[in-house]
Amino acid sequence: MATLWKEDYKLVTTTRTTGASALSYNLSYTDGDYELLGFELHLNSAGAVAENFSVDLDSGAGSVYDVNLYKVSMSGVSDIVYTYDNCFYGPDDVIKFTWANAGGKTYGLTVRYRRTK
Repeated sequence: MATLWKEDYKLVTTTRTTGASALSYNLSYTDGDYELLGFELHLNSAGAVAENFSVDLDSGAGSVYDVNLYKVSMSGVSDIVYTYDNCFYGPDDVIKFTWANAGGKTYGLTVRYRRTK
């Protein structure tokens, strides 16, 4: 995880979402710039369908700047812990977490980001 000074921990926000159907979660911080610190995804059992879990930037600067930040086939996967370092975004940028979840696995997604000054 990105190196944070002790006083910066108060700026860290944790968001959570859960479900048993398609995962579609959008992270944005419209009040200013932010840094994506990481995410954790847990499934109640390993995925059997070879579908991709994906984290993508929908850039506020336009589609020419959209990029994939993380992608993995969920076949045989039950846990993912991933951290980013120096991934800064603006108020018009949206980070999209998606997974089709055709197998109907119950998931829990935790996302951490830090507001920047």
